[in-house]
Amino acid sequence: MKKPAVVDSRQFFRTHWRMWLLLGCVREPMRYQLLYRLYRSVVNALIILFYPGTVLIALYNSGNVNDLLQTLPICAAALACSAKYISYYRRLNLVRQVEQIFNALDEQIVLEEDRAYFAGIHRGTNLILNTLRGICVFLFAITVMAFADSLENRDLAFAMELPFDWRASTAAYVGAVALELLLLACDLVQSLANDSFPAVALCVLTNHTRLLGARLSRIGHTGKDAQANIRELQQCIIDHQRLTKRALIVFYRLQAIIEEIISMPVFVQYAVTAFQDCFTLITFIFYTNTVSDKVLYLTYLLALQLQIFPLCYYGAACAQSMDTLQREIYASNWIEQDQVYRRLVTILSQRSLKSTTVYAAGLIPIHLSTFVKTLQGAYSFYTFVEGVRKV
Repeated sequence: MKKPAVVDSRQFFRTHWRMWLLLGCVREPMRYQLLYRLYRSVVNALIILFYPGTVLIALYNSGNVNDLLQTLPICAAALACSAKYISYYRRLNLVRQVEQIFNALDEQIVLEEDRAYFAGIHRGTNLILNTLRGICVFLFAITVMAFADSLENRDLAFAMELPFDWRASTAAYVGAVALELLLLACDLVQSLANDSFPAVALCVLTNHTRLLGARLSRIGHTGKDAQANIRELQQCIIDHQRLTKRALIVFYRLQAIIEEIISMPVFVQYAVTAFQDCFTLITFIFYTNTVSDKVLYLTYLLALQLQIFPLCYYGAACAQSMDTLQREIYASNWIEQDQVYRRLVTILSQRSLKSTTVYAAGLIPIHLSTFVKTLQGAYSFYTFVEGVRKV
């Protein structure tokens, strides 16, 4: 006999908690608290201060345009990662609130078909994580290849101003290489945690909204009495309050809490992606001479878009699932129900009319339209630079 799927939405965020723990972002009580605080201080100093600072100084000391174009996107990414890390560090306690609200919604998933649908959420979350893992592996592989090409000249993969003369001896160079790889690994783990959480959270929220719609559409078709149907509809209204911004109790404002957590990190990610798109295109147009270099930069440009596409996709899916609730409400057998039920249907219908799009920094919608505009902006910049080049 097949074992029933475990309904626990916290499982979708366990990978993120492991990465946040590794990065020293967790402030909850734990064993060896004093030792972890020391570890957290060292890691935070490396991630927030040392890595962006060394790259920023290297950018300031850039001697030519080629070095500037190579260092500037790296510097922007390092500063963006630090900004996103600080934002999550300050709001990590809200993630626990999100998990608690999801657990309250999990309790309503009792039918076998709903449990089977819930088990399928893993496909979406795993696709998000595996896509971003692939991007991190690709970026790390590029860095290792750059080290391999620069071994003869004893250069670093990317410019950094280290506090010691790494050209003085072989041991110093090996130490510089090891330190650069360590900083890059921390940066990539940080990027994986920070960039995957918004998409995973919106994916889980979207699927819980669809499950609520399925429950609404079944009311009145299962042979229950009128009072049972009213109780079921009242529970659906409570769950809708948990899902949306407009709940009377702050604890139940799930979408608003998620938006508060991801708003600033997503805004920073949009900004740095647009910035990196522009400078990658400049390098591709003016400073790539071989086919291998062109393929490398095009692949890197694709990786930049894949960083924000899952987020934009599930942002649009979340808004669409909220809008679909209007149809699911009237898919129930409301015609044969009493006046109390119909009044509740009217209340829930009116509540579900307002727009439920999630915004980054309250300005930019987290939606596929934003992703398309990012591509349009990159292409417009490309045509502008190409036009200037021909003049």
